Amino acid sequence: MKNLKIFTPFIIGLSIIFGCSDLKEQPFSFFSPDQFYKTSSDAEAALNAVYGPLNGLYGREGWQVPDYSADQMFPRAVVSRDLLTTFNYDATLAFLGPYWSNCYSGISNANALLANMASVNMDATRKKQIEAEAKFMRALYYFHLAKNFGDVPVRKLPVLGVNDTEIAKSPVKDVYKFIIEDLLFAEANLPASTSVKGRPINMTATALLAKIYLYNEEYANASSYAKKAIDSKVYDLMPDVVSLWDPNKEDANRKEMIFAVEYTRVPNTRAGMDIAAFNAPAGSAPKFCPVVYGSQFAYINFYKSFDSNDLRKKLMDTSFVDPKGVYVGQGKPGGVIYDRAFIRKYEDPQGTGANQLENNFPILRYADVLLIHAEAEARSKGVTADA
Repeated sequence: MKNLKIFTPFIIGLSIIFGCSDLKEQPFSFFSPDQFYKTSSDAEAALNAVYGPLNGLYGREGWQVPDYSADQMFPRAVVSRDLLTTFNYDATLAFLGPYWSNCYSGISNANALLANMASVNMDATRKKQIEAEAKFMRALYYFHLAKNFGDVPVRKLPVLGVNDTEIAKSPVKDVYKFIIEDLLFAEANLPASTSVKGRPINMTATALLAKIYLYNEEYANASSYAKKAIDSKVYDLMPDVVSLWDPNKEDANRKEMIFAVEYTRVPNTRAGMDIAAFNAPAGSAPKFCPVVYGSQFAYINFYKSFDSNDLRKKLMDTSFVDPKGVYVGQGKPGGVIYDRAFIRKYEDPQGTGANQLENNFPILRYADVLLIHAEAEARSKGVTADA
C-alpha cells in the first residue's frame, strides 16, 4: 500500500509532463473578418445577423419595458414586472439587461458588416442597399436605447480589442444626431419596394425619421418627413382596425404596418414572442392562444375611456366564455379578470405553442405617422387646419 501511494503521484506527474502535447489543437478551418467578407452570400448572411437580435428584443422585453411603464396596461406582480409600472427599480432589474444587450448586439453586428463591406465583391446597387439596411437597423437599435436610457455609448466601429470595450456615454442629442445620419443614408439608398418580408424600404426610413425628429423635438422636420410619407401614398389605413390584427391577414395588412418584427407559428423555426400568452386570461386556452399565462391586462379605466361604438374597444374585453362553455366575468376581487380588461390584439388559436405564433409585432404603423404629423404640425405652427 505504501508503494502504491508513492507510485500513483509519480504516474500523475508523468501524465502532466508528457500529456501536454496531446492537448494542442490543430484548427482545420476558422473564419475571420478578412476571410469571411468576400462574396454576396457572405454579405447577406452578415445582414441577417444584424436583424437577428430584433427577434430577441421583442420576444418579451421590447414590449414589456415600455408598455408596463405607460398608462394603458399593467402586469401581474410576479418576478418584479410590476416594478416597471411603479418605477421602483434600478439598473439591476432583470428586464433591462436583455433590452440593452439585444440592442448592442444588433449594433455590433451592423458595425462589423459596415466596416468590412469594402472587401465584398458583389453587385454595386445591392451592396449599397445592404449598407442602407444595416444603417437603418443600427439607427433603430440606437433609438430604442436613446428613448429608454437617454445618454448611451455610441459605437460606430467594431470592437477589435480590450481597449475598445470601455467608451464614455454620449449626450442623447448626439445619439439622435447619429441616428438621423444613418436614417438619411438609408432613405437615400433603400429600394422603393421589396418582396422580402420584414425588410425596410426608403419610405420606412422616411417614416422612422419623422418619429426620430419628434422625439428629438425638431418639430418642423418631424412634420415635414411625416407629410412626405403620407404624400407618397405607399401606406394607408386599413378599413377594419380589428382585422388589422388578424395574423392570417398579415400580408394584406402590410399596407398599414410600415415595419414589424416577423414571427411565425411554423414548428421548429425560431421562437417568437409570447405576448398572446401574456394577454390571454387564465383558463382561456386554446380559445385565444394554445398556452395562456394571464400575466398582463389593460386598466379598466382605459377600457372604459373608449366610446361603445369605437371599434378599437373590440380589441379588449372584460369577460369570456371558456373552452368548456362557462362564462367568466369580472367576478369577485382576486378573480381571473376582476377590475381589468384583457387585450385581444395578439390572438392566434392556430399557434403551435406559447411563443410559436404568427402575430407580427408592429414597430411603426401608418396610424403613427398620421399622429406624428398632427402633433409635430401643432407644435411647430400651432393648431392649424392641417394639424
